[in-house]
Amino acid sequence: MRRTIGIGFLAALVPLQGCGEGSRKPVDEAAAFSSLLGEFAEQAQRADQLFEKLLPDESRGESGRIEKIVVERQPASLLPDHSELADESRWSLFHKRLPALRRDTFDDFWRRNRDPTVPEIDRAGQVDVVFDAVLPNWQLFWMDHRNAMLVCLSAMGFSGDGRQGLVYVVFPGCLGAYYLLGLDGERWRITAEWEVWVS
Repeated sequence: MRRTIGIGFLAALVPLQGCGEGSRKPVDEAAAFSSLLGEFAEQAQRADQLFEKLLPDESRGESGRIEKIVVERQPASLLPDHSELADESRWSLFHKRLPALRRDTFDDFWRRNRDPTVPEIDRAGQVDVVFDAVLPNWQLFWMDHRNAMLVCLSAMGFSGDGRQGLVYVVFPGCLGAYYLLGLDGERWRITAEWEVWVS
């Protein structure tokens, strides 16, 4: 009898062991990155349309319409200086800048960026995505690819329920920013942004 109670007690505790890393809901990382890059392309398209309305044809010069997104193949060494802060100081800073950020998303982001990887994707909305090694010669890239967007991506961290994501993005020569994403039905959308630096 005592043995039966002991086994039953241990069996009841088994689900509690899932509170750690194993209980995380699986996330389609490629879909999250594809949605993120698709939003960047849409924002660039809207900016280009506004530009067309504001300036007459002879003043516009070359169109800024995005035809391709090039992702830097090596995501390491992207994170800004505050990556060196102690965990609680860093969390305090991030939560102040991104109030909707969840602690489990934050922790997963830093864990994944110890050895960052980015899943390869082929498309972001209507735009082709290409992975290439462009840095550190990104200035030369612009000379040959006027209608391309160049981005460097960190690994993306996710909440335990798989509904929130955090990623750091560098647009070389322009800005570096953290983006908070939320799952809206089947698509990930940017819900908040923290521009860490602007050129």
